[in-house]
Amino acid sequence: MRKDRFTDEALAQAKALAELKMNDAESFAEAYDYARCQRPDGSFYGIADGTLCRKGKEVSPEDLGVKPPKGGVGPMNSSALADVKEAAKSEAYSWGDTHDKLFDKVYAKAETTAHLGKIHKAVMKAVDEGDIDAKEGTLKIIKKALGDRLKTEMRSGQGAKREAELANMTPEERRRARTADAIKQGIKNKVVKSR
Repeated sequence: MRKDRFTDEALAQAKALAELKMNDAESFAEAYDYARCQRPDGSFYGIADGTLCRKGKEVSPEDLGVKPPKGGVGPMNSSALADVKEAAKSEAYSWGDTHDKLFDKVYAKAETTAHLGKIHKAVMKAVDEGDIDAKEGTLKIIKKALGDRLKTEMRSGQGAKREAELANMTPEERRRARTADAIKQGIKNKVVKSR
C-alpha cells in the first residue's frame, strides 16, 4: 500500500461510519426538534416540531428563567428519562397531559440535582401563580423520581435541603419563604439594609 492513498476497504469503512453517524444525527434532530412560538403577551415558548402553536401556556426552562449550569453534563439519555417517567407515572395519583408536557419539555432538561431544584422551584412558582394547571403532588413525585436518578448518575448539586423544605410547604408558605429568602439575599448583597 502506498502512503498517499487509502485502500478501498478503508474508504468503505469510513463511508459506513459517516452514514451511521448521519443516521444517528437525524434521529437526534427529530427527537429534539423544537419550534419557537410567541404568546399574545409577547413572550416566547418552544414546542415540538410538528405541533401547532396554540393559545395557552407552553413552558420550557428558558421561559421560566432557568439556565442550565455552566459546564453541565447534559440531560439524561432518552431511555433513562423514559424509565423515570414511568416510575413517576406509577407513583402519581393522577397523571395528565399537563404533566406529560412538563416532564418532556421542562424536567427532562435537568442536568444536575441543583438544576432540577431550580427547574422545580420555577415550576412550583408558576403553579402558585396559576400559570400552569398541574397537580402539585404529581410534580413532587416527578422531582423525587428524577432527583433519585440524577443522584444515581452522581449528578449532585447544592441547595437540596432548602428545596426539600420548600417542597413540604403550602403555596402560601412558599411565597412567604421566597420573600424572606429574597430579603436575606438582599441584606447579604448589601442592597437592602437590615433594621
